[in-house]
Amino acid sequence: MEPILTAAQMILESSTGLIQTARSLAVNPKDPPKWSVLAGHSRTVSDSIKKLITNMREKAPGQRECDDAIEVVNGCIREVDQASLAAISQQLTPRDDISMETLHEQMAASVHEISNLIDPVAVAARSEASQLGHKVSQMASYFEPLIMAAIGTASKILSSQQQMAVLDQTKTLAESALQMLYTAKEAGGNPKAAYMQNALEDSVQMMKEAVDDLGATLGEAASAAGAVGGMVDSINHAINKMEDGPADEPDGTFVDYQTTMVKTAKAIAVTVQEMVTKSNSNPDDLGGLANHLTNNFGNLANEAKYAALTAENDEIGSHIKKQVGELGFTCTSLVTKAGALQCSPNDSFTKKELIESARKVSEKVSHVLASLQAGNRGTQACITAASAVAGIIADLDTTIMFATAGTLNRENAETFADHREYILKTAKALVEDTKLLVSGAGASQERLAQAAQSSVSTITKLADVVKLGAASLGSEDPETQVVLINAVKDVAKALGNLISATKAAAGKPHDDPSMLQLKSSAKVMVTNVTSLLKTVKAVEDEATKGTRALEATIEHIKQELTVFCSSDPPPKTTTPEEFIRMTKGITVATAKAVAAGNSCRQEDIIATANLSRRAIADMLHSCK
Repeated sequence: MEPILTAAQMILESSTGLIQTARSLAVNPKDPPKWSVLAGHSRTVSDSIKKLITNMREKAPGQRECDDAIEVVNGCIREVDQASLAAISQQLTPRDDISMETLHEQMAASVHEISNLIDPVAVAARSEASQLGHKVSQMASYFEPLIMAAIGTASKILSSQQQMAVLDQTKTLAESALQMLYTAKEAGGNPKAAYMQNALEDSVQMMKEAVDDLGATLGEAASAAGAVGGMVDSINHAINKMEDGPADEPDGTFVDYQTTMVKTAKAIAVTVQEMVTKSNSNPDDLGGLANHLTNNFGNLANEAKYAALTAENDEIGSHIKKQVGELGFTCTSLVTKAGALQCSPNDSFTKKELIESARKVSEKVSHVLASLQAGNRGTQACITAASAVAGIIADLDTTIMFATAGTLNRENAETFADHREYILKTAKALVEDTKLLVSGAGASQERLAQAAQSSVSTITKLADVVKLGAASLGSEDPETQVVLINAVKDVAKALGNLISATKAAAGKPHDDPSMLQLKSSAKVMVTNVTSLLKTVKAVEDEATKGTRALEATIEHIKQELTVFCSSDPPPKTTTPEEFIRMTKGITVATAKAVAAGNSCRQEDIIATANLSRRAIADMLHSCK
């Protein structure tokens, strides 16, 4: 304040002298010494005014703080430059006095605070001069810890590319802050300084972009280098959101959410096992797996909110949320151990802790699955049944391979007649199970579970006895063996579809589209069982078994066309080249059919039926 008052006093004093000298000259204008005195006073007034303006600018609120902040940020930029040179020459010594996780947290916290101060500094620079000094000092105070943490983080990163990315983007943030400080100083909190407003907006935008870029790089470094604070926060946030309940009404039924949760929970279990494996073989991969685990848990917790809301009663819903919450807490422990092991890959104690944490997570996954099963025992039984049927189909495919190769041999001296009656009896039992499944969709969960379990038990027996029956035909007739196994495979596929349709329709009203799908699946199931019965009766009839094989193939192609025309996405994609290769099978099958038509031999007709079935199915799958 004193320099401003002194300059003002000098203006007044020199102005007084100037006026008195001018008055004297007015009386005696031809007095040369007075003119010299007048010039001196005039010069003093001019210098005093300049000095006052300078002092007012320099002593304005926030100016000194802006200069101090500029000096701090310039020093930080010099430190980053030196660290970058050391990193380029591979002489950046890793810091041993602090963990990578702590450095990452310090860096992330500093960036967050700087980000929060960008707009307040801009507002102060535009129109709040009294706040400018405080805000720029506050911003500058976060740059020194940011630079220290950034250099420490870079020193612990093994990848030179990531090292330079962290250092370069930290420097970019500091440089954009420096530009903003210069602009803020010039604007000075003066709302009338309109010429500075555009420059201030540009510097604010540049700084926000620099913050975003550095934040993205920190996220990548977190997953690659074991800094897991952000992942732990994400898991805790997901748990809290789950406890708060959903903000909107659920779109699906409990079955829909249960199905998704079962898949996600199993994916978590798989990831946990991979983490145990990688802890010994390749600890560098643990960061990516921990990130994957975090994302999966977030999805699971989100689905759990709606599953709890749509459960049969509040007790089941609360139990589901409780089990998912406990799983989340064990996941945070596992993620933390994974980060610690990445920082110290050879620490055997940390490895033991990680394996123990992984065991606890796997245990909690099983508890989540049990709570879901208790919530809807019938639909859970359907999920388990569908998985079991998929295994049966895979086993039948293997048996077809053996039969095609001519290695499916009979045991002892048994004949097909030894198995025919049991096959027919078991197939009829499966029809009864089909009726129970369809009615179970609208019944209690207990009845649905019993129907699903009974159908799996029956199809398992049917597949086993048909395989024995096919083997009893002898390896000298492989095409007939394939026809018989294909017939029971069609039944198994139809049952798998029926179980899935039953699960989707469980608890739905009678006019729901899923009920129509259930009825359609039941019709296909009955058709395929009937086809199996006809095949079993004709398999030893030399006059009709070729015709029966063709009829079964025609029915199979119709069902494949239905799948082809449906809106369901295929399980995998195919290249145009692969599709072209698949069409060659149609050419071979056509030639085989022409030859069979000329020879009229049952063996040729059966072989044509088997080949055509496979060629058409492969082409349709590939085309879709």
